[in-house]
Amino acid sequence: MRMTLDRFVILSAIDFIAPAIPKGSESGKNCLFICVDGDKMILTGGGLFVTKKVVIQAENTIQAFKDSGNKNAGSKTFMIPRADVFAFKKMMEEHKADCKKLAKNDPSYLHVEVGDSELLSHDAKIVYEQPKYEFKDLESVFQISKDLVSEIPLISADVISAMTGFKKSDPVEVTFTGPGNLIHFQQGDYEAVVIPPVEQVGDDDGNEQTTTVDD
Repeated sequence: MRMTLDRFVILSAIDFIAPAIPKGSESGKNCLFICVDGDKMILTGGGLFVTKKVVIQAENTIQAFKDSGNKNAGSKTFMIPRADVFAFKKMMEEHKADCKKLAKNDPSYLHVEVGDSELLSHDAKIVYEQPKYEFKDLESVFQISKDLVSEIPLISADVISAMTGFKKSDPVEVTFTGPGNLIHFQQGDYEAVVIPPVEQVGDDDGNEQTTTVDD
């Protein structure tokens, strides 16, 4: 099984998920888990406390699923070991600038190939074997009910800024005080708050007013 993908789409997905993939092999989760289901490709990865997921739709990439077979034939799954994920990420990053220039005359340079035994970028290839353990259905983690949870819009840079400086090995208490209100982070004597973003709306006279974003 091999798929042709837009290098920037898959690189962005790996950039997002890779930091959550565990280093140890004890749990059998030290992989990027890929499921091709119809016209979408689902990538998941994570350990005991952090799991991440990206869905790539076929129309959002280049010839995304040309080799994935009949889309009604059910899902197909495979795993890419952590070391190979990071090697592929590094390889794509090294090729990024050159391929972007070359693609002006030949769009095929925007392609990479992802398969269950090979990863190809530009003129380089990584060959790997499927791990011996079973495929982990990490996607089920995301099947949660939001019926009783208020959605609070956040800017990721603000959350990163708030969390930076806390000890990585100790828990941080997070208090959500409701839509439009502060989000409080505390670790012992260290505290931080994040104010959810607001949107600008105009009044009848054309003047801008600041309004908190709610559901």
